[in-house]
Amino acid sequence: MAEFLEDPGTFDEFMDRFLEGRAVRRISDFLGRNLSEEVIQKIAEHCSFKTMKTNKMSNFSMVPKEFMKPEKSPFFRKGVAGDWENHFSSEQRARFTSAIRKELEGESFSLPWSMD
Repeated sequence: MAEFLEDPGTFDEFMDRFLEGRAVRRISDFLGRNLSEEVIQKIAEHCSFKTMKTNKMSNFSMVPKEFMKPEKSPFFRKGVAGDWENHFSSEQRARFTSAIRKELEGESFSLPWSMD
């Protein structure tokens, strides 16, 4: 959809990059900044689906149509929890579940959904 950005590759390739983890903390560490959890949370709020979908600076609505093709696909789709099940293959689901389990290993809280 975004002709001016690098092709994200296949869904599997994109998923690999996505699962690498918390970008805000990694960027903060790379820049030698020690951001507090409060600042990290504010950044996360500004990066929420609801905020970014309505923000003209992030939703690409100001980009000329020759560069962005909203009729092909809106930049922000639905923001519906669980819609991923309509797009993941069983192999992709297993990979994602495995990555979540690894990241949450040793945590004391439980998730509000089943990982099975």
